[in-house]
Amino acid sequence: MPNIIDFILLQGGKTFAEKPFCPVDAAVLSQLSYLKFEHIDNTETLLATLGAAGRERLFEDERFGEDQRRLYFEAAFSVRYQSMKVRDVQSVKNDDSEVCFCAMVFEPEGCAPVVVFRGTDEFVVGWKEDFAMAYRCPVPAQTLSVDYLAEAAAGRREFYVCGHSKGGNLAEYSVLHSGAELRSRVKMVYDFDGPGFASSVLDMPEYTEMGGRIMKIVPRQSFVGQLLRSDAIGHRVDSDGAAIFQHDIFNWRVDSYGDFIYTDDESVGLSTAIGRLNANIAKLSADQLERFVDALFAVLKDADIDNLVDFSKNWRHNSRRILSAYNDLDETTKELLGDTVAELIFG
Repeated sequence: MPNIIDFILLQGGKTFAEKPFCPVDAAVLSQLSYLKFEHIDNTETLLATLGAAGRERLFEDERFGEDQRRLYFEAAFSVRYQSMKVRDVQSVKNDDSEVCFCAMVFEPEGCAPVVVFRGTDEFVVGWKEDFAMAYRCPVPAQTLSVDYLAEAAAGRREFYVCGHSKGGNLAEYSVLHSGAELRSRVKMVYDFDGPGFASSVLDMPEYTEMGGRIMKIVPRQSFVGQLLRSDAIGHRVDSDGAAIFQHDIFNWRVDSYGDFIYTDDESVGLSTAIGRLNANIAKLSADQLERFVDALFAVLKDADIDNLVDFSKNWRHNSRRILSAYNDLDETTKELLGDTVAELIFG
């Protein structure tokens, strides 16, 4: 079935005057934000990045493979995106403060600017920050997202905000924790299968004030997008992926008119399992969860694992390093890891 790459092939010859900005556009830009634009010297237009110094570094996060390269090239040569400017790229990675954050502003010609928060990339420190959302709010990336949005919004009359995975969470968080004047200029927030929040955003007056301008889109078998979430899912899109691979936007189905193919169907078994996991997370104290996450990622640190791309290139060797690091733990920490995993799974 057609996906976001096919969307560019089908609709990429149209300007935004001919086909206004839509959810699939937001998904395309959210996926493009995984490219390492922070290493590019010339981001005057997307087309210009093709010949810019540092272009080979765009693809350092290799998890998306050839799909990401094809998306980039198809977009760069399309009428719709080739003149799009890439502005205000901010990237922060600090292992000591346990933060991994990146955001940018895309300025498509003939369209309002789009503030995009990157999802979790290949760095382990970013994954630990994601885990920390279970017991801490705000995490550093959420705080940075509010500051970034304030700077990005300055001088811009109206704009969109979006992101995939962790980026979707940051898109929602940044808008809901900004001032009323800034929120009034937000055309739409698109959260693509981002993890939720420990408490319901539906109870926030800021959410009501947005008046339906927050659009949550998840795949049929959503896992990430239902974690920690206590409010309703907005739109469910059909996906060609299986289980956790439905999280990958490249697997989301697009119709010939340039919109997602939505469905009322969902995986009942998976939904029940996620509900049970969320309930079990709620049973654990913040201190229990924090000690578990610290212990889990200490194993990866002791095994010198800080990059998932590097890990996958030699996973057998790296798996042995992780096992060795785990075996070196004291018995109390091993018991903590085992007991917490059992509690999260079985309650």
